[in-house]
Amino acid sequence: MTYQDLQLIAPTAKLAVSDKGITFDEFDADYKEGRIQLEGRISPSDVQLKQLRMSGIKWLENTSELVSSLHQAAQSLNTLSIDELDVNNGQIIQIERKPYWQLSGVNIEGGQLSLIKDGKAGFFNGHLEVTANNASLDQLLTTQAMIRASSQQGDVRLERAFLPLPSGYIEANGKWDQTTLCAPWTFSLHGDGIPLEQAWIQWRLPFSLGGLAEIELDLSGLSGDYSM
Repeated sequence: MTYQDLQLIAPTAKLAVSDKGITFDEFDADYKEGRIQLEGRISPSDVQLKQLRMSGIKWLENTSELVSSLHQAAQSLNTLSIDELDVNNGQIIQIERKPYWQLSGVNIEGGQLSLIKDGKAGFFNGHLEVTANNASLDQLLTTQAMIRASSQQGDVRLERAFLPLPSGYIEANGKWDQTTLCAPWTFSLHGDGIPLEQAWIQWRLPFSLGGLAEIELDLSGLSGDYSM
């Protein structure tokens, strides 16, 4: 089954069509050397999935177009929710434009996710854990990286981000309480052994940098409105 650049191999589905959209009791297809399975309701303005599973998918070309297409698709949605998200051993590589980046061995576990609400994208509810065997941005490399975050009706918490580096690590946590009028936020980051020979850093500076850096960062503020 082909739609524009989207090609699904051997798709099977159990579905019902109504004025509210298409309700999938079961959908299964091979895609990008992997497999997609989902259950839920899809319409032009709303995507409400009970379950989304993706395993072994490798996106190795036209990655910039993928990011642009996902952005455009998100702008047309009023709601996007996923009760159970499971991504296993995914891979995505972007080498069309600098800075180049890649993620390999990506695993994602999420639940009760609300990612678009009233036409606005965000992390409004749910819990999420992302791990990657290997990841890179230009010359910045990490292995066995992990990010864990949660949100309760807009009270967003970055519980832990840990990125091991060849000669050190980056660790971060923070929170953003959007349930109150002033919307206070905090963010803390510690890094050791961060390589400075990064093209995306160098082109912004009138001088060159080399070596390894250590950083200790603690930020906080209010984001409710302009006066705050």
